[in-house]
Amino acid sequence: AAEQGSPQAVSGIRRMAEQGNAEAQLGLGVAYIVGRGVAQDASEAVRWYRLAAVQGNVAAQVNLGVMYEGGRGVTEDKAEAMAWYRRAVEEASEEAVTWIREVANQGWVEAQLALAEMYAEGRGVAQDASEAVRWYRLAAEQGHVEAQLTLGRRYDTGRGVVQDLAEALRWYRQATEQGSPQAVSGIRRMAEQGHVEAQLTLGSRYDTGRGVAQDASEAVRWYRLAAEQGHADARFTLGSMYFDGRWVAQDASEAERLYLLAAKQGSVEAQRALVAIYSNGHGVADDPFSTPLAMGHRAIEVDIVEFVAIPNSEGTAARMMLLIDEPGTRRMFVNDMRGPLYSVSYDGSTVTQYLDLNDRVWGISVIWTWSEQGFQSFAFHPQFNDSGAPGFGKFYTLTDTGDTGPPADFTSGGDINSHDTVLLEWTAEDPGALTYDGGPPRELIRYEQPVGNHNGGHLAFNPISSPGDADFGLLYMGAADGGDGGDPLNLAQSRRSAFGKILRLDPLGSNSSNGQYGIPVDNPFANDNIPDTLGEIYALGLRNPQRFNWDSATGNMFVADIGQESVEEISLVTAGANLGWNDWEGSFRFFGTQGVVSLANPRGEAQMTYPIVEYGQRDPLLQPASAVTGVYVYRATAIPQLANLVLFGDNPSGEMFAFSADDLPAGGQEAIYRILFNDGDGPKTLLQLIQERNTVEGQEVATRADMRLGLGPTDQIFVLNKHDGIIRLLTAER
Repeated sequence: AAEQGSPQAVSGIRRMAEQGNAEAQLGLGVAYIVGRGVAQDASEAVRWYRLAAVQGNVAAQVNLGVMYEGGRGVTEDKAEAMAWYRRAVEEASEEAVTWIREVANQGWVEAQLALAEMYAEGRGVAQDASEAVRWYRLAAEQGHVEAQLTLGRRYDTGRGVVQDLAEALRWYRQATEQGSPQAVSGIRRMAEQGHVEAQLTLGSRYDTGRGVAQDASEAVRWYRLAAEQGHADARFTLGSMYFDGRWVAQDASEAERLYLLAAKQGSVEAQRALVAIYSNGHGVADDPFSTPLAMGHRAIEVDIVEFVAIPNSEGTAARMMLLIDEPGTRRMFVNDMRGPLYSVSYDGSTVTQYLDLNDRVWGISVIWTWSEQGFQSFAFHPQFNDSGAPGFGKFYTLTDTGDTGPPADFTSGGDINSHDTVLLEWTAEDPGALTYDGGPPRELIRYEQPVGNHNGGHLAFNPISSPGDADFGLLYMGAADGGDGGDPLNLAQSRRSAFGKILRLDPLGSNSSNGQYGIPVDNPFANDNIPDTLGEIYALGLRNPQRFNWDSATGNMFVADIGQESVEEISLVTAGANLGWNDWEGSFRFFGTQGVVSLANPRGEAQMTYPIVEYGQRDPLLQPASAVTGVYVYRATAIPQLANLVLFGDNPSGEMFAFSADDLPAGGQEAIYRILFNDGDGPKTLLQLIQERNTVEGQEVATRADMRLGLGPTDQIFVLNKHDGIIRLLTAER
């Protein structure tokens, strides 16, 4: 026998092989490989393997694949090797499958593709869609265009995988880079179905001629469709085409419009383009005001005394947020953003913890790790002490919480849930009790917050309304835009969103979507017959409405709204008012997160409500990251120099300012007066007073004030901060 090295046996096999016997041809090939009965000759082995293989001999097909794979007797050709392996697999050769798997695991891309197809079709192996996808992916990641195309199709249709159009588009894109017309067809199909990323991709392909013939009209068409769906990159690209006049008629106005839209979505390229446009003629500025704050006005000096100290919390000074009067029980209340709510007697002799929101019994889990998070605000129902009235014993708190389990009433549409902000109603059994004696709170509203800043706001009942007035007992709630620079989710301008708004609610009603509060019928959008509009909205276009209040003489409602990086503002608020954010920052066009605003056409949209006064964040009087706070109208006469002024402040620096309540300005900072405090040792700023107290107490000296203002009985003005625990009172001259 040939296997025993017998030349006679080999001669017999050769005769049969020459007569076309496939098994003999295979045997003769083996003889030439091992050199048994014949001189070893790899080329002759290949010749006989091939003759047997073309007749369908599976073993010969596998052996021929091995010869091509290793370059024995032939020039190495892995594609040819794979072709013979595949033919063997079609004959159900386990040996061929083993060979293919072995070389696939070694990273041979053709083997990976072959194995993927085998699993996909059930040839030589049990059909397994997930294994097929795994091997297609390995081949695709090595750049195999057919594998990339197949993987794109599978994610496109959901065959063998969970449908994922983003993944489909990713693989289609890679295949088009290698000139696959089928991949272009896949992208087109997705684009025609409205997939915005596919539309952008198709526009880009026609724009550059990658994978398709360059076509200007098709590029513009697909870019426009993606831009109309709000894609920032498409808006920027189309804007650039209009700016340059490339493939469209040159149109600077349309370019600016598209750049503005993209810039507000965070496109750095669009922001830079706008800076370039405005720098060449219109002008841009990080501080749009040419003269410093309060220049030309003599500072108003007001006496100030330390009224009461609030207990430390967590070993540091109370982080006071708000002080208000509750006239029914003749005491004031002040909160620490970490959870405690304190009552303060009118003479300042007694401070009592009334309630701690962070007490485990309530299960609220106040989150206050960021400087902007925590127990934001509170308000007492005007009937709090009116026995038998619907609002008897009721008060409301607005707080950030780490408990994100319950479903939210208002969501941002973002991908992340940083934490929740909840509006709670508490009911005291005895409003005059020293400490809260009621049960657990009732949840009225829950916000799902996308990031950790610009979350809460302010709560207040209109203090100048009376029983029988339409506004009596209605709760106003400020809600910021959800955070992150520039309102990237564009929530403040959306009437479908509760973010970036002042809401007006009936806390005792029940006609809301969740049935926990009421929507007043005279709210500006309550009956506009637009299903997507929130009836709760009283005003929109706000960034971070920290404080608002009413003028007891005129009824005017003022809001202090914190700006992005350029302008802080005080504005009037009327029903349905749009205060402009994020199209405008103060009186100036906002176009991104660069910290600059356009000086072109200030206050240029008649339908917007622009600030009464505003100031630049980079004013030399202030600290970085300015933030407006306030805001109270002083109509008393006890402190004559403050009479008929609107009082507000800058939070970090602790600077206090004022302007006339009777001769309201029309924007800018020219009408703003600076207020300094006299504690008997000359005029000082709040920060200087805090630092002196820190030194006396042996505490770390504060570098910022974090000012808040509070209103007590008989129009008393209190000044709060977060760094020495002292509530100070403005007084008449000594």
